[in-house]
Amino acid sequence: MLFLNAVFQLGVQQCRLLHVEPSTNRAWTIDIKDDRAVPIERTWSDIHNLPAPDSSSNERVVRSISATPAMRRKRDEALERIGALIQKVPEIFDANSRGQMVRELVAEKGCSKSTVYKDLRRYWAGGQSPSALLANFNRCGPRQTKISLQRGGRSKLGVPHYDLTESDIENFHRVIKNHYLADGRVKMSHSYQRLVNESYLTIDGNGDSFVRPPGERPTVRQFEYFVRANYPLEHRLRCRLGNKDYEREHRAKLGTVLADCLGVGHYYEADATISDVYLVASEDVRQIVGKPTVYFITDRKSRLIVGWYVGLENPSWACARLAILSISQDKAAMCARYGVEYRTEDWPAHEVFPKEFLADRGELLTRASSQISEVLAVTVTNVPGQRGDWKPIAETGFKQHRAVLEDGTPGFDPPENAKKRQGKHYEKDACLTLKQFIAIVLNAIIAHNRAQMKGYDLSLKELGDGVEPSPVEIWNHNIKERTGLLPRFSETAVHLALLPRSEATVTEEGILFNGCLYASAVGMAENWFGLARKKRFKVALSYDTRLVDTVYVQNPNRTDDVIECHLTARSDKYRGLSFAEVYALERIRARLNPTIEQSRLQTTADLRRMNDAIIKDAKKALSSAGSKLTRSARRADTKEARSVELQHERQESRQHARSGQPATVHASTNHAQVISLSARSLGSATAVSTIPVRNPLNESEGAALKASGKAATLEQVQQPTTNSANVKNLSMAEKIREMKERMRDG
Repeated sequence: MLFLNAVFQLGVQQCRLLHVEPSTNRAWTIDIKDDRAVPIERTWSDIHNLPAPDSSSNERVVRSISATPAMRRKRDEALERIGALIQKVPEIFDANSRGQMVRELVAEKGCSKSTVYKDLRRYWAGGQSPSALLANFNRCGPRQTKISLQRGGRSKLGVPHYDLTESDIENFHRVIKNHYLADGRVKMSHSYQRLVNESYLTIDGNGDSFVRPPGERPTVRQFEYFVRANYPLEHRLRCRLGNKDYEREHRAKLGTVLADCLGVGHYYEADATISDVYLVASEDVRQIVGKPTVYFITDRKSRLIVGWYVGLENPSWACARLAILSISQDKAAMCARYGVEYRTEDWPAHEVFPKEFLADRGELLTRASSQISEVLAVTVTNVPGQRGDWKPIAETGFKQHRAVLEDGTPGFDPPENAKKRQGKHYEKDACLTLKQFIAIVLNAIIAHNRAQMKGYDLSLKELGDGVEPSPVEIWNHNIKERTGLLPRFSETAVHLALLPRSEATVTEEGILFNGCLYASAVGMAENWFGLARKKRFKVALSYDTRLVDTVYVQNPNRTDDVIECHLTARSDKYRGLSFAEVYALERIRARLNPTIEQSRLQTTADLRRMNDAIIKDAKKALSSAGSKLTRSARRADTKEARSVELQHERQESRQHARSGQPATVHASTNHAQVISLSARSLGSATAVSTIPVRNPLNESEGAALKASGKAATLEQVQQPTTNSANVKNLSMAEKIREMKERMRDG
């Protein structure tokens, strides 16, 4: 529906509604784009249902804010001329009556008729407001849309003036686009020098180049004016620095960081940095271990630091996970571990998780971070890179952290020191261990949470309730409205939710995962490993990539039961290592396999070559032994042949053993020569080995022999006994042979 002074589109005309008489169904409009237009009477029912225009169409009212005294003077003069006419509504809109009234006014005021009509049209087209009659002095003068090519004023200091040409404009555009806008390091003076070198040099007859004199080339002021007149500042900065740098450093800052924050716990901002303090080893304070990583998680609304990590891990998911875990860690035990005073009121956000984590495209940009959303139902948002202004609270926290360290912390090395030509070696003062530095940071966090913030924009409700502008007080005041909206999680739940997950194989030797074997009392009680001997099966587990000592396995029989498993004796050699280190060691072990396989193949080949020679000789001996016997004939006398072969084996072994022993011994050594009975029966050599036996001579005879220097051998002493045993042995062998012949003959 249309209202008074509304601007609407009627066909090709842009009209303004001047007056309406609903009782007579009449309305009057005027075309605001036609300089000679007059009011036209229309039927109100035909136009009243047209779409309602934007209320900002009456721009003349807004212009009155910037009216100058001269503009207001012209307005007052016009109002004095037509003041009586514009009050006669609707008669002034009728053409017949309007002409008569204008003639009377001209005769009364002594002004021209065209001036009166011009004032009336400006009044009606401008919204029937006194501001519509303001003089348009702001439109005076030429509007220069492009650089002027005409000759300017008189040159100063006798320098000839130069008029720009179309070719100069083309040269300007080329240098600006290719050099000045393409590189933020290039200054405008550099671009002008390149312009002169490329387009305004003269070659003389000798081939030497000279810069054209003044008056024959554009000046640097003409070039600078052309750049500023044709390339807006925002366009220049975006092209030279990039969109991210412009948005971060040069954009307009009209809003506030709390504009879209619903309260405490809505946004937790997270970020990591390398601290500027050198630390020393705890075992040897003379050894420097470098600078630690600091990771802060800060609530946007209250500025309360709710989570943190300080350690030697590189900025990664590992330190982000530990910082998130610190939200639910036992604060009393943590303070006791580092010797820091603990008060419950210093940690009001214990176990409280936010609606959303805000981080840059760094530590939380990983697949593992998706578990935060899946398990803890917390959104993780990664803001664009190099846009620290999207999480300013975390960035400002690092500046406050540095301000604390600057005050006398030994080993503090500011980054700007590295840029100096002869910077100081602050690392020589390093004496803090990691544990001591953590205590310093923890004290700083507690002090930050307690301290009141200068310039914090408290809401009207907070001002009315007398809230102190400190992180703890703001959190405690605002958490009452957010209690039912924020979740809480225990340390165990958060720990298991953040650990990476995978699958392991249960074998008879243990739970195999990434080259390590694990076991647990529950698994042994439920006979997992015994069942795995029949058929292996898979189990789900969570693990810490930094340490292989422990994994958390989901019980396949009860999915809600998570079991802590430790390394078995087979994998105990990997204790204290990370999974990456174990993987590297297993890669080294795998690289040895080709060498081992090559060695095995070579050894087997050598064995086969030597054995083939022996087998060849054996087959040759068999073929040269004469006519072949039947299978039954070859096996007929196996036992007897085995007995004979055994005698040969014993004889050969004794002969080899005898090769390194003396044939006789002195009586004083109590050794004697032993002669094989079987060897004597076969007509072989006699004694084959020497073993210690007790000398049968009595002590008096031994002493006499020793005194006379004579020695007696065992053969001389026991000869009758050996011969009788040999005869008995021969008779027994003959009896066995005779019995076999009888059995064979039937």
